[in-house]
Amino acid sequence: GGLSGCFTWAVVYPIDVVKTKVQTASLTSPRSELQMFTIVKGLVKNHGWRYLFRGFGVTILRAFPTNATLFPVYELTLLLLKKYQSD
Repeated sequence: GGLSGCFTWAVVYPIDVVKTKVQTASLTSPRSELQMFTIVKGLVKNHGWRYLFRGFGVTILRAFPTNATLFPVYELTLLLLKKYQSD
């Protein structure tokens, strides 16, 4: 559970950074500036590719215990629901 959650964040994190940039952009920003590839290109050009993973370490520290707990609890809940459903 913990490793799968970390892997998921490793794949999704750069997209989440771009999403945050779109959400925090000015309402008067032109639509052409809010396209995913335009934002990625600008971030990499101005800050380098590592900027897309800024804050990733903290996210992984949170993701591992959260997902290590979440998946077993989810599976246990399914087992208990199936047990009560069959009774």
